[in-house]
Amino acid sequence: MKLRLLAMLLVATLATVTSLALAQENNFRFVIISDAHVGKKDEANKRRYLEIVAEITNSIPKPRAVFSTGDLVDNCREENYDNYIAWIQNPIEAAGIKHYAIPGNHEVASSTNFNALGVWIKKMGPLYQAVTIENTRFILTCGMPENFAGGYGTRPATSKLPPKAAGIGQGGFIESNQLAWIQRELESPAARQADLLIIMNHFPLWPVDFGGYQIQDDDIWGNHTQAGTLLRQWVDDYNVDIFMCGHRHFQAPPVTQEYPSGHKALHVLSESAIMGASFKFPDPKREGKTRYYGGFGYEIYDVNGNKVSHVRKTIKSAGFSVVGPTNQFDFTASPKKKR
Repeated sequence: MKLRLLAMLLVATLATVTSLALAQENNFRFVIISDAHVGKKDEANKRRYLEIVAEITNSIPKPRAVFSTGDLVDNCREENYDNYIAWIQNPIEAAGIKHYAIPGNHEVASSTNFNALGVWIKKMGPLYQAVTIENTRFILTCGMPENFAGGYGTRPATSKLPPKAAGIGQGGFIESNQLAWIQRELESPAARQADLLIIMNHFPLWPVDFGGYQIQDDDIWGNHTQAGTLLRQWVDDYNVDIFMCGHRHFQAPPVTQEYPSGHKALHVLSESAIMGASFKFPDPKREGKTRYYGGFGYEIYDVNGNKVSHVRKTIKSAGFSVVGPTNQFDFTASPKKKR
């Protein structure tokens, strides 16, 4: 009887040790697609969506997840979401790959529907969320005002607009309740114990890196939330390794942000999946002229412990190859500072 109990205890102990070892593994692939803009030139672009999805789902190794970083649709009409789900999300999930998404500015683009983010929630789910894959924590954030019910463009004369409504098309608004949620997530055990900690938003965090609109310090109502300033500081305070964004539609090299503390974080721009030629190179055939490349493809990230390898994949139907410094890079996370 004692021998049986000892054997059972040994088996249970080995199972526990094995499960803990597996829990600490951090070796997987994930994929980023951005700015798909379903609802714009669908007749021409549908084959590109399907080609992107086919390449992703047949990738070896198979990705654990696909993250879509905003502007899934060109405007918030429900049929655009339905097409995105049918052409992109459903085939990805049918292949056993998780699909996660966050809104961009085009998710509130409508001249008739002023409950745009309500459509997002109905079709896509939460506006922001956090997920863990192996030992990497992803914090997916929303850069559009969750408490502002809907679109920009033509509005009824009687509608009450918040002070910064004119800028909603550019976005970068994070309200105080989401900001508090982000800080709680950064302080959580899942974030503190992760080998890699990654934040995603549709909009850039450091305005000088990629230009255009970035995460702002005021919300849509004019309240001074200091969201951009706080997030840039929290990247250092909470050992955030990578901040990923879309929105700008072009290729650019990732930018390393170095803090006085010694912490280093990577600011990464994902170009548009289907918006076409958008990256400038000197044209070798025309002196003094520029040739544009990029815009039909997706980003692959291979994680190994605290290291990430990236490669940009341009689909064959684009008709060209991307040759430039943004096509691939490697990144190793900084040693974690004690807090």
